[in-house]
Amino acid sequence: MLLIRETPEGVLLPLRTAAEFLSKKDYLDNWASEMNEEFCFWGFARWRQVLQEAGFRLLEGSQQPSESSRSFVSPWIAEHRYQGHVRLLDPKNPAVMLPYPPTNMVLAAEKPALG
Repeated sequence: MLLIRETPEGVLLPLRTAAEFLSKKDYLDNWASEMNEEFCFWGFARWRQVLQEAGFRLLEGSQQPSESSRSFVSPWIAEHRYQGHVRLLDPKNPAVMLPYPPTNMVLAAEKPALG
């Protein structure tokens, strides 16, 4: 069951739901289409697990970030879409602002040769 409720500080909802809303909030012209998509169903750890179960090896921890799997917050999205528009607050301590959820994920993987 999805628990969403209004509070004096704003709206209390699961972070995954907030991340879904943030990923769509600026697409007013195609809102109906965007609502048919889901972007935040798995986090990085779950994607890693599924790839490993399928026989892939994730490339991680490289000194070259462009060659490594990672999730990150796009600086452009944070500056132009989030800052000044939305705040994510810790539900246990609304004075504490939470970091924005990742906006992008890069999964670099290889599948070992058979044989």
